[in-house]
Amino acid sequence: MSIIAFETNKSFSQSATTTTSSATGLIQFIPDTAKKLGTSVDKLSKMSALKQLDFVEAYFNDYSTKLGKDPSLTDTYLAVLAPHAIGKSEKFIVYMKGTEAYKANDWLDNNNDGISRAEISSYISKWYDKGQLFRK
Repeated sequence: MSIIAFETNKSFSQSATTTTSSATGLIQFIPDTAKKLGTSVDKLSKMSALKQLDFVEAYFNDYSTKLGKDPSLTDTYLAVLAPHAIGKSEKFIVYMKGTEAYKANDWLDNNNDGISRAEISSYISKWYDKGQLFRK
């Protein structure tokens, strides 16, 4: 629920979109991911939130082994944002400055040197800990 709140800007809308990519839905599916799951972002945006949760579950099933039995909020969020960073050290640079992925997420970079796992962890944890996920 926390990740869906974060990814939909607390709207919990199955048709939520982002301005920085063609991502849509409860966990901001990108076209390639939707295709791998046997659907499209257009179809995802038109289905009910309940139906779309089947695709969210299918998406996370692909990461269940990598996430383990009791994953952290950060690793669970990274399964959506940057799966290559799951389980890495806090110093790990998730997105290098100058890349398209960096540009789409540059607001996460606190010190203008690339987006580290620690910066992502800090942001999502502060947002979650302050209860901001569920306040309007």
